Amino acid sequence: MIYIFISFVISLCVVDGQVAPALDVGVLPSLFVHGDHFSIGQQMGYHTREAIRHRLQNSDTIQQTLEWVQTTIEGTAAYDAMLASAVDTFPEYVREIEGMALGSGISFETLFTLNVRSELGVFKLASTGVAPATETEHCSDYIVLRTDPLTGVPSEVIIGHNEDGGAEDRSISTLITAHVEGVGVKEPVRFSAFVYPGDLPTDAFFWNEHGVVGSFNGLYPAECLYGGLGRNFVSRHVAAASSLEDAIARATMGNQATGHSYNLAGLRDGQLALVNVEQAPGVDAPGPDKASPFVVTPITAGYGANGSATIGALFHANSYLFLEGVATTESDSSAHRIARAAELPPPMDAVDVCTVLGDAADEQWPIYRTASSAAQDDGYTLVTALFTLSMPPKERAPSSPVGSATLYLSNPKTNAGVHFQYDSLVIQ
Repeated sequence: MIYIFISFVISLCVVDGQVAPALDVGVLPSLFVHGDHFSIGQQMGYHTREAIRHRLQNSDTIQQTLEWVQTTIEGTAAYDAMLASAVDTFPEYVREIEGMALGSGISFETLFTLNVRSELGVFKLASTGVAPATETEHCSDYIVLRTDPLTGVPSEVIIGHNEDGGAEDRSISTLITAHVEGVGVKEPVRFSAFVYPGDLPTDAFFWNEHGVVGSFNGLYPAECLYGGLGRNFVSRHVAAASSLEDAIARATMGNQATGHSYNLAGLRDGQLALVNVEQAPGVDAPGPDKASPFVVTPITAGYGANGSATIGALFHANSYLFLEGVATTESDSSAHRIARAAELPPPMDAVDVCTVLGDAADEQWPIYRTASSAAQDDGYTLVTALFTLSMPPKERAPSSPVGSATLYLSNPKTNAGVHFQYDSLVIQ
C-alpha cells in the first residue's frame, strides 16, 4: 500500500492513549488492486477494513438504516428489492461487494446496505415517517471548456471538484487504481477513483484508460424508485466506460433508484468535449421499461463580440439546474454555494477554478468546507481534484486526450502549492 501524506495542522488530540491528527490534517491513502471483480473487492476490503469499521461506527445514518433493514419487514423488503435489481443488472459489482465482505470480515448485508444507504433512507422515511440522520450534501464542481482563439476548436477541458463528506470520512477514504481483468470479467478496464471505505468505486471522481474523466454531484429526489438500481452501482458502471458517448449512455440508463449529476469529459467525434448529465429516478411504470428522466447539457464555447474565443463554464452543486419537475430534499447548502459562485467572475483557467472552489466567503455555507463550517451539516471538503485535458499532439492518433490530475488536501486557493500531481492520466 502506498500512502500520500500531506499535513496542514499541527494541533493534536489524544484518543485512547494514542495521538491522533486533528480533523483538518489531510491524508489520502493510495491502493493498487488487480484481478477479477471478486479479487479486487477482496483486496479493497482487506486493506481498508479498519477504515470501513471506523466509518460504520461513526455514522448515525448508516447505523439507523442498518437497524431498519435488520429489524423491520419493510426494511428487509426494500433491501431485498434493491439487491435483486443489482444482482440482475450488475452481478459483477455485487461480486465486488462479496469480495469486500470476505476481505474486511464485515457482512455482505452491511456493505450492501452501505452502498444503497441514500435510497434506503428515502424508503425508510416513506415507511416510518422518520428520516435517518441528515446525510451530508456532497460536492461542488466547476467545469470549463476553452477554445482555440484562432480556430474556435475546443483546446482544453477543466474539471474541478470539491469532494465533500462527513466528519467520519476525514482521512479514511482511498484513491484506488484498479486493473480489472481475469476469468469472468466481460469488460476489462483500468481506472483510478476516489473511494469511500466500503463503497464501490466511485461516488466522487475517476479517470480511466480510455481517456474518460468524470466527477459526480449527489442529487436528492424526495422519492426513489422502489427496487431500482443504486447510484453507487451506476457510478461504478460509468467508471468503466470505453468512451465519452458510452459514459453518457451508462449514466442515463433506466431503472435508476435515485438522482445523480455527472460531469463527463473525453473525446467526441475527434474533439474534446465536456457534458453535464442530470438524471432522476426511473418511472415506476408496468413492465420492464422504467426509464429514468435525464438531461444531457453540452458545455460549449464560441466567439465573443470582439472575435476572441469565449469560455464555456458551469458551476454545479447538489441541486437540479436543467431537469425540471423533480421534487428534492436538499438543504440551504447548495443554494448558498451556487449563489456565491455566481457572484464570482467565471473562471478562465485552472487557477480561477481553484479560486472559486477554495472560496469560503459565505461563512455559514461556504464552497470550501472546513471544521468551522461543519456545524451546519457535518460537511468537510475532503479533497479537491483538478483535471485538465487537451488534445494529443498531431503526430499521435487522437484515441484519447492528454492531461493531468492534481489533488489538494487543503484549500486549493490559499494552499495552491501544496498538492500531489499526476502528470499523465494514462493508466498502464
